[in-house]
Amino acid sequence: MAGAVPAVLLRIPFEGTPKVGAARGGGAKEAHRRGKKVADKLTELYNTEKGKYEEYWKDISTFVKFGCIREEDFFEKVENVLLFKNLAGEYRSVKEYGAELESTQESAEKQPIYYVSDEIQQAQYIAMSKEAGMSAILADTMIDPHFLQYLEYKQPQKWRFVRI
Repeated sequence: MAGAVPAVLLRIPFEGTPKVGAARGGGAKEAHRRGKKVADKLTELYNTEKGKYEEYWKDISTFVKFGCIREEDFFEKVENVLLFKNLAGEYRSVKEYGAELESTQESAEKQPIYYVSDEIQQAQYIAMSKEAGMSAILADTMIDPHFLQYLEYKQPQKWRFVRI
C-alpha cells in the first residue's frame, strides 16, 4: 500500500486518549507525557537510524511541525532533529543550518535562509539562484510558512527566511 505509515512509526507511543487523562484529572499532564515520549522516540530514531528517519520525514514532518508550534516543550525536545530538504534533495537539520549561518555571518545583519514553496512554479527563480550560488530549502507543505514564521519568532536573532 503506497503512502502507508512505516511500521517503525506505528511504535511511537500515542496510547491514551484525552478522555482517559481528563477522567484522571490530568489532561495537560497526559498530553505532556505523550509529547515527551514522541519526542524521545523521534530523537532516538534520528540518532540511531538517520537514513530511515530521513525517509519517514516527508510523512511525519507536518505532524512534528504542528506539535512544535502548539507545544513549546515539544519544540525544545525535537529542535535538533527537525529537518529541512534543500533543492538538491538532501536533508539537513535545523541545527546544521543554524551552525552554517553562524559560521558564514560576517556582519551584524542576519543571513537569510532562502526557501521555495513550489519547485515547478518557481523553477525560473530556482535556476537563477543556483547560477548565483545561492542555496535554498524546500518548504512545500501547507504548514511550512507557519513553521518558518514560528522559528523566526522563537529565535529572531538567529533565523530569517526569505522566499525566492
